[in-house]
Amino acid sequence: MSLEPDDSSNSRPNGPRRALTVALAAIALVLLVFTKDRPGSWADASRLASIESLVERGTLAIDGSTYEWQGDKVRFGEHYYSHQPPMQALLGAAVYAPLHRGLGWTIDQPRTYRAITWGVVGIPVLLGLYALMRLCLLRGVGPLGSVSLVACAFLATPLLPYSLVLNQHGAAAGFVAFGFYAVHRRWFATAGLALALAATIDLTAAFPAAALVIAVLLGGRLPGLLRYGGAALPVLALHFGINNSIAGDLLPFGMHPEAFRYGMSPFVLMSLTGVAAEDAPGAQAAYLWEASFGGSGLFSHHPLLLVAIAAAVVVAFWRTEAPTPRFARGLGLSAALSCIGIATYYLTSSRNLGGSSFGIRWFTVFVPLLVLGPAALIGNLRLGGWVRPGAI
Repeated sequence: MSLEPDDSSNSRPNGPRRALTVALAAIALVLLVFTKDRPGSWADASRLASIESLVERGTLAIDGSTYEWQGDKVRFGEHYYSHQPPMQALLGAAVYAPLHRGLGWTIDQPRTYRAITWGVVGIPVLLGLYALMRLCLLRGVGPLGSVSLVACAFLATPLLPYSLVLNQHGAAAGFVAFGFYAVHRRWFATAGLALALAATIDLTAAFPAAALVIAVLLGGRLPGLLRYGGAALPVLALHFGINNSIAGDLLPFGMHPEAFRYGMSPFVLMSLTGVAAEDAPGAQAAYLWEASFGGSGLFSHHPLLLVAIAAAVVVAFWRTEAPTPRFARGLGLSAALSCIGIATYYLTSSRNLGGSSFGIRWFTVFVPLLVLGPAALIGNLRLGGWVRPGAI
């Protein structure tokens, strides 16, 4: 049984292609117009410091960089480094190097910030949204419905603000979404590369990278898994090799409390995510409420999640005249486990609501996957109609 409904079922053969083109062009215009022109946070500035140091001094140490002043840094030995995972800085250096060496641009110019952000955030976001539209179409949703669902994921969630700044969350979300599409198409090596990039840019993406193993095994069995893991291995080796050479182990820089203990460090009295801390009585329950339904909460900033949960429940407990193949169900299960895993980890391991951020920023990585539940529901309604459980 084919997993991909024939797009020719649409009234106009070129309808899906035209809809995707127009939608992506509109999103690209939003990114071009509204992307910021300077760092608005320490996290942005610390990435710029790493990029400048790589291109102009050949090192990840940010000593002497234009943005050394920012507080989002750690110290190993005698040198300071960005607190952020290094992979995005490596990609940013690939964008900045020709601009600096060929055109004389400097790291503190507005045009430089925009160009790097478009290159390492805007392109992955566009790639991921294209992949989601294709997944919706392949699931049986019409062109207008596919564009509408993806527009909701982009415009009505924190994915939009995190696509306009030099931040890891938007880029990782794009690579994750594209990885799901690649698995659906059985491009297992491409999926492995995409998820490895996502997980080394934003460690949160390790959850969907692991969850996708279920769909890979259902669609490609052991050979597919070998291609998936083999393509991820070089990226992971580079990431962990850098960690080990600087920190002396494989842990992320941010999971070394001792690296934050330096003069005037702003993190000495802060709660570090993933590092155990003592809770006052009732503090965990209060934090869970604020992180779920409060001003920074998961449901407060992602109302699409409520629709996705409702749609997923309907799809799980009702059957259609044309039952969903196991492989497609595996993709849905991988998406659900990704969302549950990320939410559970950060709701229990953090006490800082993502720091100074719009919403709890870690949840941005799974936002695009939320459209898969409504897409499955709409696709089943359009293609097969609904019957009660046990009727077939």
